[in-house]
Amino acid sequence: MKPLFIASVFLLVGLSGSAYAACPATGGTRLNATQLATELSGKMVCATLGSDKWQEELLVGGQLWDWKLGPTNAVDPRIQVGTWSIVGNGNNAKIRFSYTGGASYDYAVDQTSTTTFDFCGVTNVTGATVKATGSACP
Repeated sequence: MKPLFIASVFLLVGLSGSAYAACPATGGTRLNATQLATELSGKMVCATLGSDKWQEELLVGGQLWDWKLGPTNAVDPRIQVGTWSIVGNGNNAKIRFSYTGGASYDYAVDQTSTTTFDFCGVTNVTGATVKATGSACP
């Protein structure tokens, strides 16, 4: 499993964190800073892009953890991979993922259903779901 928003893809395609691809026209609602905090803080984000699947926890207080195979797995346990924060305000707000020893990536977030979100940035991650922390993604 890879860190959410697949930092390796950004490096491979050679794009900077400040360039944004257009969000897909999925009919979602762009979240503002308050909505980002309400919908994502203290939650697990489950997403896939191509053959990559990942699950990361956005803990209250800003810690970013990769669930991997869970906290009790001896081979691939849950680990902190960085921090997350909300930058900007109003409808210009974005979520920032800052990976320890690596880059930071900003995403505008569109909510497409109660638990489904599109993260729009250098690479668009569509159809991500959000759930309570404490167990693996479905």
